[in-house]
Amino acid sequence: MKSLSHSLRLYVGTVSLLGGGIVLLALSHLPTYDLGGYAFFVLLSMLIEAAAIRWQSPKGRVVSASSALTYAVLIIYGPLPAGLVNAVKGLVGALYPERRSWHRAIFDAALLAISGTVAGLSYLLLYGLLGQSSRILVFLAAIGAGLTDYFITATGTAIAVALYRSTSALKAWVENFDLIPTPYLLLAVLGIIIALGYGEFGLLGLALFFFPIFLARYIFKSYIDKTHRQVELLRAANAALDMANQELIETLAAIIDARDIFTYGHSIRVTDYALAVAKEMGLPEEEREMIRKAGLLHDIGKVGISERILTKKGILTQDERHILEQHPVLGEEILGRVKDMIELAEIVGSHHERYNGKGYPCGHKGQEIPLAGRILGVADALDAMLSDRPYRPAMSLLQALVEIQRNAGMQFDPYVVEALLRVAEKAEADFFKNSTRTTEAASIQQADDHPQTTFFRPKSVSVASHK
Repeated sequence: MKSLSHSLRLYVGTVSLLGGGIVLLALSHLPTYDLGGYAFFVLLSMLIEAAAIRWQSPKGRVVSASSALTYAVLIIYGPLPAGLVNAVKGLVGALYPERRSWHRAIFDAALLAISGTVAGLSYLLLYGLLGQSSRILVFLAAIGAGLTDYFITATGTAIAVALYRSTSALKAWVENFDLIPTPYLLLAVLGIIIALGYGEFGLLGLALFFFPIFLARYIFKSYIDKTHRQVELLRAANAALDMANQELIETLAAIIDARDIFTYGHSIRVTDYALAVAKEMGLPEEEREMIRKAGLLHDIGKVGISERILTKKGILTQDERHILEQHPVLGEEILGRVKDMIELAEIVGSHHERYNGKGYPCGHKGQEIPLAGRILGVADALDAMLSDRPYRPAMSLLQALVEIQRNAGMQFDPYVVEALLRVAEKAEADFFKNSTRTTEAASIQQADDHPQTTFFRPKSVSVASHK
């Protein structure tokens, strides 16, 4: 109890002493007139607890089926025997199947001893007030006992949670327990049925009653265990399939890039830049995974474009440019044939759209363009600027970023551009790359000579300047 506060230690100690006193009192007042039957109830309660035959409440609290035996015992034998049964089942539940700390186990058992005894007293009180003329009234008295058991257990636990978390008991109660404890009401009714059955048929009737329950539990557990094994196998198969799909996507990206020596590795770099921007914008993992796939496959449509056009070392003619601008359409058509890649296809088809609506192939603008497409558009343009081309050398990082910032709101989404600038400020020098080398900040001296043209100094540029 070293980690517990003084107030929580005092509370746990008080409950434990009170519960322990009830257990000792119950042991001195065992129902000797039917000791065998009572021992059977105790043993059965322990078996049910150990077998983990339980329900779960809407708020996730676990309710043991052995509570039905507690309610049967309080009807048959009275409050103290019920408190002892409750304590024993609490101790078993605290030690098996998951062992709790010793002070938690003692506290749980003591609290249940208190709740079971008080529930028995409430049954006697209600039974006396309502009278014995009708079995319906007996049912009501038992339901009242079940509610008493629940609210004492819930309140006692809520106080402990509140002391542990330094919060209010009411808040802890509301967060962890239900106002209407449906499982306890059903267990109270089941307890009455067990008590009536035991009164009519004795131990044989009790055994016949619980044998189907244990059998059903065994069959159900076997089914669940088998299902869990199948689920694990499916998970392993899905993981292998995901890995195969990933390798296939990366292979396709390499094939696409290999068609042009000047764009080799382009898809990987675009993906890296796009993922960094997406992370900076706080996009969830699922969206970033979609961007990763789209980045690797964004130029897949180029498989349908003539290699003569892709590798031409001069300015493209108008007809050649029109053909080249069809690659987003071809990419969307290729990926769109796969049912699970419809969203991915839409992103690939939109990565050359412009924020002002003057892009291609559809002329979409602003929010009409998927966010992933807007991010890829910026990443694609950045890598194109940073890489050598047959008709021009690569730009420096600073030149490329200034150019992208100048086109924010026109070609590029300004929010995506802002995220890119934040990435650049924090990135290491080797994050932004040319085809075969780390991008050199060739214009650092120019930036120093003309500070009015420098919007910011990225960390990647600053680091390079000091090496």
